[in-house]
Amino acid sequence: MRNIIAKFRLSSHNLEIEEGRYIKPHKIPVNERFCQLCNYGLIEDEIHFVLVCESYNDIRELFFSKISSLINNFYNLENGAKIKALLASKNHTILVWFAKFLKCCFQRRAFLMVEIERVKLFKELPFHFN
Repeated sequence: MRNIIAKFRLSSHNLEIEEGRYIKPHKIPVNERFCQLCNYGLIEDEIHFVLVCESYNDIRELFFSKISSLINNFYNLENGAKIKALLASKNHTILVWFAKFLKCCFQRRAFLMVEIERVKLFKELPFHFN
């Protein structure tokens, strides 16, 4: 479980904020690395992934309900402070729950990204079904 948090801290993940660096022949400018899963038109970075993207609302609510019992006023913290409280925590329970949360969200993201690619491929077909 520590591995997933370490990778997240080091930006060793496949969120658009990182993936856009490696698109060839030209990397995607940072201000254009949008989340493909929600309708907010926001950059898909770590804060968006953990705290904002609507694709993970159900997972997030369950996680936040558990975390709020361990971190005082968690719901009232600003986004930067929430991320800091999670990433800098020394509480084993918080870290385990955070790792499970990240794992669930990354699994859902992978599934949804495959679905997006399927739709794109279907739209590229030279014919359409009625």
